[in-house]
Amino acid sequence: MTRYHWTPFHHINPRITLPDQPGVPPTYQYGADTSTWNGTYLSALSYKYAVTKSPDTLQKICRLLEGMHFFLEVTGQPGLPARCVLTEPIADCNLPYTAADGTKYFYRSDAAK
Repeated sequence: MTRYHWTPFHHINPRITLPDQPGVPPTYQYGADTSTWNGTYLSALSYKYAVTKSPDTLQKICRLLEGMHFFLEVTGQPGLPARCVLTEPIADCNLPYTAADGTKYFYRSDAAK
């Protein structure tokens, strides 16, 4: 899963389109509840780490936590995570956010119904 689904901003995006050529990154697609699935993946990694104490698993947990923090950062509202973050506006994922390094992102933050 991590080979293709890790985004450059430390999320796991469950919806991607794989390129036709090797060496080209995948295209990340809109998923309404990407942050929820990242939480699910975090719980799975946590159980794995509890059993194996694998340094690789711990590194994945740390990376994923950075990404989950980013879900909170983009909204600018404490306690309200974005549901999805992408680098291009797609569907409901269209609220703009500019990171400190100047990278533009788009997010969806309405609460799940």
